[in-house]
Amino acid sequence: MASLPDVVVFDLDGGLTKHGFIASIAAGHVENLLVHGIGAAEKIYRLAEKFRQAVAPDAIDSEKLKKRLLSRLAKPQPGILELMGFLQEEKIKTILMSNASRSWGENLAAYFNISSHFDQFIFREDMPKPKPDPSALLDALSKIQFGSRIWVVGDQPSDM
Repeated sequence: MASLPDVVVFDLDGGLTKHGFIASIAAGHVENLLVHGIGAAEKIYRLAEKFRQAVAPDAIDSEKLKKRLLSRLAKPQPGILELMGFLQEEKIKTILMSNASRSWGENLAAYFNISSHFDQFIFREDMPKPKPDPSALLDALSKIQFGSRIWVVGDQPSDM
């Protein structure tokens, strides 16, 4: 039987959450991307990022509107809420590490009601260099006591 980890590091977009609205936009333009090439893909990415910044949850006063927005932009991965509960019961340390902004990440974690399950949060404002550079994670790990088993939950090799 495999041993449980001492620490689990979660990526936000694609690890902890599934992409909602923005991923739907990108998926809807796949054929267009194939026809028009990488330039179109870069434009869509930039537009999606501008959209995320324009509707940053902290800029929205209405809690009802904020919840509606967050529910459309991302969804928790299936089983993630149960997994977070299990990790907490087993006293396994957890870190949320993302190249996303602190505002975006903290609002999503609060919306999914899992903020209290994390021992540490690391966002782009905390990183000297973006992931996959390991310096921010190594710094975070130096501040907690753990054994030798670290698991990373993400959707891309660049998540670690």
